[in-house]
Amino acid sequence: MKRIGLIGLSDPVDKSKVNEIITRLEKSGYQIIVGDSLFKSASAKEKADDFNMFCKLDLEGIFDLSGGDLANTCIPFIDFKAYQNGSACFYGYSDLSVVLNALYSKTKKKTCLFQLRNNLNIEDTQNAFKFTWLKKKNMKGIVIGGNIRCFLKLAGTPYFPEAEDKILFLESHSGNINKIITYLTQLEMMGVFNKINGLILGQFTELDKTRTDHLLEAYVSKYPIGIIRTHEVGHSLNSKAVWIGKEYCFKSKGA
Repeated sequence: MKRIGLIGLSDPVDKSKVNEIITRLEKSGYQIIVGDSLFKSASAKEKADDFNMFCKLDLEGIFDLSGGDLANTCIPFIDFKAYQNGSACFYGYSDLSVVLNALYSKTKKKTCLFQLRNNLNIEDTQNAFKFTWLKKKNMKGIVIGGNIRCFLKLAGTPYFPEAEDKILFLESHSGNINKIITYLTQLEMMGVFNKINGLILGQFTELDKTRTDHLLEAYVSKYPIGIIRTHEVGHSLNSKAVWIGKEYCFKSKGA
């Protein structure tokens, strides 16, 4: 039987929803181990202790069911060597972008941008996402990034991943075009777009709903790199996965 661990490094989770998830996963043949801090208002260290303990167990994966704002408070307490040496990969999304990238930055071990709470089909993490080209130029590199607001929490810290020759993935749940442009400008001022080999734009939920995502697509066209757009990765309930630390290759016939 496959064993997986459930934790919450960001904001508190709804216990009833988590219990429903556990029931459905157990019916699918998974043995579930729940972190001690998942259902309580725990300190950052207590939440990180759950993660560190799970890294030392024989698990198929460590899945974070939380989201919100608090994930970066746990990073100083994470045992990076335990993650590097452990058998399990870490899965999370949105605010967990900070942990996903910090883990990769410090260990060079893959993590997965994926929310089990929204999509219980764990096998979906291995399925490729569909995309369209916004700017045709072959792209090859290890992927970094995630939720743009949360990813930028790592700016100026030792946990921000090296951008040289990488492919940057970005998505966002909230934020109008002005807010998204400010985030992109910060990445520009950090020199990120002068280093990366390509850009993947995922779901930008607020822009997509208001049909203003074309403004984003027009804005990023100035970057001298290949750019693709996928509507299959982000905050939707059927979102597919992107692996942080995995090398992707995108080739266009017209590039």
